Amino acid sequence: KYPRQPLFLITLLNEVRVFDNFSKVTERLEDLLNVMDPKMHPVSKLFEKVLIRIEEDYEEYSKGITMCVASAIHVSKTGLTEDEIKDLVLEQAHMKGGMILAGANFDVNLFRRLFLRLQTFLMSDTFNRYRFKNEFFSLAVAHRYEVSKDKRDSFKNTVK
Repeated sequence: KYPRQPLFLITLLNEVRVFDNFSKVTERLEDLLNVMDPKMHPVSKLFEKVLIRIEEDYEEYSKGITMCVASAIHVSKTGLTEDEIKDLVLEQAHMKGGMILAGANFDVNLFRRLFLRLQTFLMSDTFNRYRFKNEFFSLAVAHRYEVSKDKRDSFKNTVK
């Protein structure tokens, strides 16, 4: 009934581990296990639920920051350094019609905490450029944030 891939199980257990409301852990586990979607692989669907949880945890003051960071990494060809990602987020926060809600203050500490949370799903090369570790997470980002040609174009000056 449920996927038995090691990546699915590791991700599931990690999400239960970081969940901070013990009284709702059963409800959270049931939600995480509800991954059957004919349009997506179950591992990608689980990763999409992880992205939603990350948004809930980190976007109280900077709505759109998770989408901005994840989309930028997704559309980059060779990956991005942490400084390049930070510059992109700052640019989007100040851009009218950018991905981050207009008027949101850029909080370096919030960015740093979000980046640390996302590092579970990232790998870096010898030049400290970050990419997603696996295609399942990349597909979840593309599906969740509807990464399209328009989004790629909005990053055209910064993303390599």
